[in-house]
Amino acid sequence: MRRDVVGFAAAALLVAVVAATTGWRLAREHRDFCDQVRALNAARTLDAGTGTEPGVGVIGDSYAQGWKLDEPFASWPTAMGRELGVGVEVDAFAGSGFTATHGCGQVAYGDRVATAASHRPTLVVVEGGLNDTRAPDAELVTGVRRVLAGLSDVDVVLVGPPLAPARNAADVRRVDAVLTRTAHRWRTPYVSTMSWPLHYLSDGLHLTAQSHDEFGSRVAAAIRALDLGPAHDSSPKLSAAGP
Repeated sequence: MRRDVVGFAAAALLVAVVAATTGWRLAREHRDFCDQVRALNAARTLDAGTGTEPGVGVIGDSYAQGWKLDEPFASWPTAMGRELGVGVEVDAFAGSGFTATHGCGQVAYGDRVATAASHRPTLVVVEGGLNDTRAPDAELVTGVRRVLAGLSDVDVVLVGPPLAPARNAADVRRVDAVLTRTAHRWRTPYVSTMSWPLHYLSDGLHLTAQSHDEFGSRVAAAIRALDLGPAHDSSPKLSAAGP
């Protein structure tokens, strides 16, 4: 009987040690991920176009950051800046969104708008939504409003999520619909990417290098069609159109 008790205790201790070790390893891997993303974000600020001053700011997620690309600086904001012939300053954090932080601290878009606004861009492109598919509608609306309120002195274009295979299509469509409605209420241009012909890496979530170029070119085309950007001079229009 005593032998059974000892054996059980030893087995329980082994399980506890394995669980603790696994938890420590996962926590360390997560810290490593956050540190890697922060380092890439710090290095990602660039002048992607021909301007000597950044003319367009970008707030985004792993797409804007170029996460999983062999050349992260070749992400879609670079293609957009090249098409528009302007400088682009990128503030992108993989796993973040209007509500999402991926457990890496205060990196939701609303936490980062002050930095983007301080650089005095003529236009800010806010891209995201794929990391917000688990957020309730009300939480997502609050996150978007927080971003727009923080950018009230500059033109803003919202760019929504594409139908990445790794995300539930119904969830992505819901996020797209919430962004569409909220942008309309705040009289902010919204660019839906749901129908764009994009290709993905093996994870079904992140874009191929070619599709980053396609994504950036389409965003640039939308900005030109809206007559926004460094060549456009108008007073801010960011105020809510209704409750």
